[in-house]
Amino acid sequence: TAVLDWISPKGEVIWPPLHRNSKINRGFKHELTGSLLCPTGLDWNDPQTKEDLHSGKMLVCRDHWLIFLYA
Repeated sequence: TAVLDWISPKGEVIWPPLHRNSKINRGFKHELTGSLLCPTGLDWNDPQTKEDLHSGKMLVCRDHWLIFLYA
C-alpha cells in the first residue's frame, strides 16, 4: 500500500484503479506502473515497446535502470 500512496498523484485518481489488496493488472499491464517500470533506454509511449514488455517478448534485465528510480 505504501507504493500506491507514493505513485498516486496528490488529489488525483489512478485510472484504471489499482486495488490495495490485489496485484492483478499491475506491472507492464497497467499504464502508470508500466511507465515507472520501463527501462530508461526505452520509450513507454511507443505502442510496440508496451506490447513487447507486456507480452514478455522483451525482457528487463537486472542491469537496466528503471524510470521510477528517477521519479
